[in-house]
Amino acid sequence: MRAITVEPGKPVSGLPEDVPGPPAEHGPVLVRTLAVGVCGTDVERS
Repeated sequence: MRAITVEPGKPVSGLPEDVPGPPAEHGPVLVRTLAVGVCGTDVERS
């Protein structure tokens, strides 16, 4: 599955990646993103 991953403390690390999906025994979940925002306090600085 595709996911946005972020490495804490590393500037400009938010990248789309292929990652393994959750285990099937956890049950299915489908989420549709309507909007994404970044708070001013979340901005990473180099």
